[in-house]
Amino acid sequence: MRNGRFLDLPLTKSYWRDGISPLLFMIALPGIYNDWDWGDIKKVGLGLVLGMVPAILIIISRSTTIFIVYCLGFLFLLYAAKVKPSYIY
Repeated sequence: MRNGRFLDLPLTKSYWRDGISPLLFMIALPGIYNDWDWGDIKKVGLGLVLGMVPAILIIISRSTTIFIVYCLGFLFLLYAAKVKPSYIY
């Protein structure tokens, strides 16, 4: 027991922003990509940018493990959304 608290969780603003927020965004992406038109090149660019914004925030926070988990989840999500592999790589 430290400072009169029974449970000391590291849920500070930086932990929320760096660790939890990008993963929650990844959970929201399937809803966004549900009816996405992957045939239009402008929509492809916008869809990839939407997915890369949390990755940039993770890179800034220097959290390698969360970055790897997010990138693998994002690639799987693009594969599940039937995006052409030439757009991804």
